[in-house]
Amino acid sequence: MEELVTEFKGILAEPLQNGHYFDIVVEPTKHFKKFCIHFSKDKTANADSNTLCFSTVTSGPRKFIPSHPYSYYNSDSEPRDAYRIIISVHDTDFHVSLSEKLKVHIGHTNLIQHVRIIQIEGDIKLINRVDHRKIYPMVWPPSASIPHSPNEMFSSNDIPIPFKPGHLMVLGGRCFGNPQGNFYINLKHAHNGANMMHFCVDFRSKLVYRSDWNPSDNGQNTLTRAAKDCAGGFPFDFIRPFKMAIACKHSEFAIAVDGHYFCSYAYRDPRDLPRPYTNALSNIVGPKIFGRDELGIKITGIDHIILRDAECTGFETYTKEECPLTNTLRKTIN
Repeated sequence: MEELVTEFKGILAEPLQNGHYFDIVVEPTKHFKKFCIHFSKDKTANADSNTLCFSTVTSGPRKFIPSHPYSYYNSDSEPRDAYRIIISVHDTDFHVSLSEKLKVHIGHTNLIQHVRIIQIEGDIKLINRVDHRKIYPMVWPPSASIPHSPNEMFSSNDIPIPFKPGHLMVLGGRCFGNPQGNFYINLKHAHNGANMMHFCVDFRSKLVYRSDWNPSDNGQNTLTRAAKDCAGGFPFDFIRPFKMAIACKHSEFAIAVDGHYFCSYAYRDPRDLPRPYTNALSNIVGPKIFGRDELGIKITGIDHIILRDAECTGFETYTKEECPLTNTLRKTIN
């Protein structure tokens, strides 16, 4: 796997509040020295942002230290191939653990309810997980839906609220590795694991498959790829970064890529789901993105935007390379 320095910047689905927590996994570069996680109310990290930085000691035994004027800690963590950072949001501070060893309490500003932007940067090769979850006053997503970390999963992005019509996700990313491989995005049911959306970009066949996981007679999940599920052309280029939107409407998903509408398909009928039968959209958890056949993908940002229009009219605009709507939103959202 080639080494790629990357960063992640996204709009949160819900402002920070007591009872939220983040589960973040990053892979450091070979010559790693530091990475930072910024929480702010606009897209530019500034004096009003809450910044958590983790650095390696440059002399003596190599170990981690937190870098923040209001931090304290009781243990250190040895560097490794990947770091898992858990950030629990409390009324006056963040409770932070690094790979289950380094544990610190870091004070934050009193205006966390205005925080809508997360940014991760530094000596990072890949960012595999930016999950934003809630444990109070209700648990979402359910703990049963929290994924393990298979080697093929390159990105996970849980959110602390159920989806509803008018929810728009804008994903930015680029591929690397085998130009004949494929990547796919799954949205799963929170309670029974049924695949509510499957979107597979196959560079070998130059087709985009949109399919459901349908139970077979033996009770196992099998993927059906009907011819009608791959119509519409191929708007992806392996060597070019892409920007893609998934719009949640009343009765269907709609997809746009790089400024243009691409396709739509109806939500699965709840009667087709494994029991218990539940509303399709409101029981979906955040996207999981996988690579296959030695293709890798780095996700550089996911914006969660709640539109007033439940039918997401004009959502294609948010996928343009320089989208004034998204940039303005990141500057003014509160």
